[in-house]
Amino acid sequence: MRYRSGFPENAGEEFESAYTRLDHLDEDIQETRFDVMWHRHTGQWFRLFTSKTLDEALDLIVTEGLLRPPV
Repeated sequence: MRYRSGFPENAGEEFESAYTRLDHLDEDIQETRFDVMWHRHTGQWFRLFTSKTLDEALDLIVTEGLLRPPV
């Protein structure tokens, strides 16, 4: 997610901030698995879902409101 600073000393400068991430787990014999993580306002990552396939994880990012940045 890209943000634009509003502070007078750097007004208009843009920066990126992660909002959701996938943590790769050990590969299973059948499919690679991921934990779906959410970036809290405290700066810490919080695990919301565990051991999801890539398709499941991407679907969660699309359907779970908490995993999408506010617009």
